[in-house]
Amino acid sequence: MLHDKAERSGQPATALAREALQSWLTQRRRQRIHEEIAAWAVEQAGTSLDLDRDLEPAGLDALEAESSR
Repeated sequence: MLHDKAERSGQPATALAREALQSWLTQRRRQRIHEEIAAWAVEQAGTSLDLDRDLEPAGLDALEAESSR
């Protein structure tokens, strides 16, 4: 499959493999960061690090304005 694609694209198979691996590593890194942030947010829910009480109404207003568009 890799060699077929390399032949069709005129690029070396190693270059295609490198590109695919880099793409996968980037995607995996983003996924890992997302998972870590989500886990942190769950741990902090209801604590003093949860939503800023002063900014929460502004955020809700912004979401409401966006949904009415």
